[in-house]
Amino acid sequence: TLPETLIFEDVYFNGFYNWTVSGQVFDYVIELGTNDTRMLTLTNQQGDTAIYGNSALSIDYNVAFQFALFPNPTQNELFLTSKSTSENLAIKIFNIEGKLLTTQSVVSENQISIDVSNLTSGMYFLNIEDENSNTTFKKFIKE
Repeated sequence: TLPETLIFEDVYFNGFYNWTVSGQVFDYVIELGTNDTRMLTLTNQQGDTAIYGNSALSIDYNVAFQFALFPNPTQNELFLTSKSTSENLAIKIFNIEGKLLTTQSVVSENQISIDVSNLTSGMYFLNIEDENSNTTFKKFIKE
Protein backbone atom coordinates (compact mmCIF):
# COMPACT_ATOMS: atom_id res chain seq x y z
CA THR A 1 0.00 0.00 0.00
CA LEU A 2 3.03 2.31 -0.05
CA PRO A 3 2.81 4.91 -2.83
CA GLU A 4 6.22 3.83 -4.20
CA THR A 5 5.06 0.22 -4.40
CA LEU A 6 1.83 1.16 -6.17
CA ILE A 7 3.74 3.26 -8.72
CA PHE A 8 6.19 0.41 -9.33
CA GLU A 9 3.38 -2.14 -9.73
CA ASP A 10 1.58 0.11 -12.20
CA VAL A 11 4.71 0.59 -14.33
CA TYR A 12 5.64 -3.08 -14.06
CA PHE A 13 2.29 -4.74 -14.71
CA ASN A 14 0.53 -2.13 -16.86
CA GLY A 15 3.57 -0.62 -18.58
CA PHE A 16 6.05 -3.41 -19.17
CA TYR A 17 3.69 -6.40 -19.27
CA ASN A 18 0.63 -4.43 -20.44
CA TRP A 19 -1.83 -7.01 -19.11
CA THR A 20 -4.70 -5.36 -21.00
CA VAL A 21 -3.34 -6.47 -24.39
CA SER A 22 -3.65 -10.15 -25.22
CA GLY A 23 -1.16 -12.01 -27.40
CA GLN A 24 1.89 -10.08 -26.23
CA VAL A 25 5.19 -11.46 -27.51
CA PHE A 26 8.35 -11.20 -25.42
CA ASP A 27 11.90 -11.98 -26.50
CA TYR A 28 14.09 -13.58 -23.87
CA VAL A 29 17.72 -14.43 -23.25
CA ILE A 30 19.00 -16.76 -20.52
CA GLU A 31 22.62 -16.22 -19.50
CA LEU A 32 24.78 -18.31 -17.19
CA GLY A 33 26.84 -16.41 -14.65
CA THR A 34 29.43 -17.29 -12.05
CA ASN A 35 28.73 -19.63 -9.13
CA ASP A 36 25.86 -21.34 -10.96
CA THR A 37 23.80 -18.15 -11.26
CA ARG A 38 21.45 -17.45 -14.14
CA MET A 39 19.98 -14.28 -15.57
CA LEU A 40 16.76 -14.02 -17.60
CA THR A 41 16.28 -10.88 -19.69
CA LEU A 42 12.79 -10.27 -21.11
CA THR A 43 12.19 -7.65 -23.78
CA ASN A 44 8.68 -6.48 -24.66
CA GLN A 45 7.51 -5.30 -28.09
CA GLN A 46 8.33 -1.68 -27.21
CA GLY A 47 11.98 -2.58 -26.43
CA ASP A 48 11.65 -2.30 -22.63
CA THR A 49 13.56 -4.94 -20.66
CA ALA A 50 13.08 -6.73 -17.35
CA ILE A 51 15.97 -8.66 -15.84
CA TYR A 52 15.55 -11.52 -13.38
CA GLY A 53 18.28 -13.49 -11.64
CA ASN A 54 18.73 -16.23 -9.12
CA SER A 55 21.72 -14.74 -7.34
CA ALA A 56 21.43 -13.67 -3.71
CA LEU A 57 20.45 -10.05 -3.17
CA SER A 58 22.25 -9.99 0.15
CA ILE A 59 25.26 -11.52 1.76
CA ASP A 60 25.30 -14.17 4.43
CA TYR A 61 25.22 -12.96 8.01
CA ASN A 62 28.67 -11.80 9.02
CA VAL A 63 30.52 -15.12 8.88
CA ALA A 64 33.27 -13.84 11.17
CA PHE A 65 30.65 -13.08 13.82
CA GLN A 66 29.55 -16.63 14.49
CA PHE A 67 29.67 -18.32 17.84
CA ALA A 68 29.21 -21.82 19.17
CA LEU A 69 27.87 -22.38 22.68
CA PHE A 70 28.50 -25.55 24.68
CA PRO A 71 27.66 -27.59 26.67
CA ASN A 72 24.00 -26.95 26.23
CA PRO A 73 22.30 -27.74 28.57
CA THR A 74 24.91 -26.72 31.11
CA GLN A 75 25.27 -26.88 34.88
CA ASN A 76 27.90 -24.37 36.01
CA GLU A 77 29.99 -23.16 33.12
CA LEU A 78 29.17 -22.23 29.54
CA PHE A 79 31.82 -22.01 26.82
CA LEU A 80 31.62 -19.67 23.88
CA THR A 81 33.87 -20.23 20.86
CA SER A 82 34.34 -17.86 17.97
CA LYS A 83 36.21 -17.55 14.68
CA SER A 84 36.99 -13.94 15.59
CA THR A 85 39.83 -13.37 18.03
CA SER A 86 40.27 -9.60 18.23
CA GLU A 87 36.90 -8.20 19.22
CA ASN A 88 35.78 -6.66 22.48
CA LEU A 89 32.48 -8.30 23.32
CA ALA A 90 29.61 -7.32 25.56
CA ILE A 91 27.85 -10.43 26.85
CA LYS A 92 24.41 -10.18 28.44
CA ILE A 93 22.26 -12.93 29.90
CA PHE A 94 18.47 -12.56 29.85
CA ASN A 95 15.88 -14.82 31.46
CA ILE A 96 12.87 -16.17 29.57
CA GLU A 97 10.86 -13.06 30.57
CA GLY A 98 13.45 -10.77 28.95
CA LYS A 99 14.90 -9.47 32.21
CA LEU A 100 18.60 -8.60 32.04
CA LEU A 101 20.42 -10.70 34.65
CA THR A 102 24.13 -10.15 34.00
CA THR A 103 26.43 -8.12 31.78
CA GLN A 104 30.12 -8.61 31.23
CA SER A 105 32.74 -7.28 28.84
CA VAL A 106 35.38 -9.64 27.51
CA VAL A 107 38.04 -9.70 24.85
CA SER A 108 37.18 -12.42 22.40
CA GLU A 109 39.54 -15.35 22.43
CA ASN A 110 39.18 -18.75 20.81
CA GLN A 111 37.13 -19.80 23.83
CA ILE A 112 35.39 -17.78 26.52
CA SER A 113 34.17 -19.24 29.79
CA ILE A 114 30.95 -17.87 31.28
CA ASP A 115 30.01 -18.73 34.87
CA VAL A 116 26.31 -19.58 35.11
CA SER A 117 26.41 -21.40 38.45
CA ASN A 118 24.34 -18.68 40.17
CA LEU A 119 21.42 -19.09 37.73
CA THR A 120 18.42 -21.23 38.60
CA SER A 121 17.35 -24.06 36.31
CA GLY A 122 15.62 -22.83 33.17
CA MET A 123 16.03 -21.38 29.70
CA TYR A 124 18.13 -18.25 29.12
CA PHE A 125 19.25 -16.04 26.26
CA LEU A 126 22.82 -14.94 25.70
CA ASN A 127 23.20 -11.65 23.81
CA ILE A 128 26.62 -11.16 22.24
CA GLU A 129 27.56 -7.76 20.80
CA ASP A 130 30.90 -6.68 19.39
CA GLU A 131 32.42 -3.21 19.20
CA ASN A 132 30.95 -2.76 15.68
CA SER A 133 27.38 -3.34 16.98
CA ASN A 134 27.11 -6.80 15.38
CA THR A 135 24.70 -8.70 17.61
CA THR A 136 23.61 -12.29 17.93
CA PHE A 137 21.46 -14.20 20.38
CA LYS A 138 22.03 -17.73 21.60
CA LYS A 139 19.63 -19.78 23.69
CA PHE A 140 20.88 -22.04 26.46
CA ILE A 141 19.43 -24.18 29.21
CA LYS A 142 20.72 -24.23 32.78
CA GLU A 143 20.14 -27.60 34.48
